[in-house]
Amino acid sequence: MRRTLLAGALLALGAALLAVHGGHLGLEASRVALFGIVMGGVLGLVPGTSPTGRAGAFGIGFVTTWAAYGLRAGVLPDIPSGRGIAAFLVVAVVTGVAVVSRERLPLWAGLLGAGLMAGAYETTFTITPPAFATESLTAATGALLAAAVAYLLAIVVSAPEAAAETESATAVQVPAQRVTPLDTPTRTEA
Repeated sequence: MRRTLLAGALLALGAALLAVHGGHLGLEASRVALFGIVMGGVLGLVPGTSPTGRAGAFGIGFVTTWAAYGLRAGVLPDIPSGRGIAAFLVVAVVTGVAVVSRERLPLWAGLLGAGLMAGAYETTFTITPPAFATESLTAATGALLAAAVAYLLAIVVSAPEAAAETESATAVQVPAQRVTPLDTPTRTEA
């Protein structure tokens, strides 16, 4: 319970600071502060896989979505079928990476990265597709900054818990011996 409170407090503080001061960094971090903090927080707090595997899958999903926007801006028609092809490619690549890595790069983390880029940039792309080169970079850096701050905070807070899980999972367990009636020693009278 204490870790949850600490994680929530740190993430709330990070979201507030980025929302208020993100513009001073010259990034769109203030616009996507809450969204990036939430996505990065989830990425850091979900247990079960290594932090590097989660981050790697997240990055692949994020970059694949960014590339899909590039395809939409330069190659695919801006009609529903073009958007559908781009969406299919993103999910297929992220799924393929998860399968090939045997979930060391988890599917959920890749989808989270894809969602962060899509959420941070879709509205801007819809308004000005030809400005992909500049606008996508602005959206990507702001969203990644917020997600990175939250991810690091969440990893630091959840590190003791992850260490305890690893320790208990690697503890040597001695199997219990079964005793049957035939194994019970009998008393002999002298």
